[in-house]
Amino acid sequence: MKTLFIDTETTSHHSSNCGLVQIAGIIEIDGKEKERFNINSNIFDDDWVSEEALEINNLTMEQINKFPKPRIAFAKFISVLKKHIDQYNKTDKFIVLAYKSEFDNNVLRKWFIKNNDNYFGSWFWNPWIDIMNLAMYVLQSERHQLTNFKLITVAEHLDINLNDRNIHDALYDVELARKVYKEIV
Repeated sequence: MKTLFIDTETTSHHSSNCGLVQIAGIIEIDGKEKERFNINSNIFDDDWVSEEALEINNLTMEQINKFPKPRIAFAKFISVLKKHIDQYNKTDKFIVLAYKSEFDNNVLRKWFIKNNDNYFGSWFWNPWIDIMNLAMYVLQSERHQLTNFKLITVAEHLDINLNDRNIHDALYDVELARKVYKEIV
């Protein structure tokens, strides 16, 4: 079983028009960690940029403009996938897990399209597993005790050690989401 825990950081809260600036993941095969990746990317010219998202990600456009061009970052991401998946084998794909997986799935699908790649489905099984929904199921009787259901709030409620300074760094968020997943299952 090939599992990919993934997180994206973007320039907007709207997956339909945001730019992807960071993608990180942890790959497990048969429950054992095999690889971690953390890729920064510049954005496409028509990507929407929200000042609020830049503040949340602690980034400036000057920093983003120094990141590798999207096509270079995308090629790096594909090279990571190719190490573990044979995209021409219809039975060889990642099971993907993410906190609020619908957002990450939409962002990544659009990133594939913007990079002129129509083979998103060659790499990932559908549907993705949403760690947030799994946590809600497990914590439903305790939900009233949480002020919100953000990743950091759920992790704190589960007594998972965390470092607030790194929230909204894709690699840190994916590590935290993976810890939440392991705790609830």
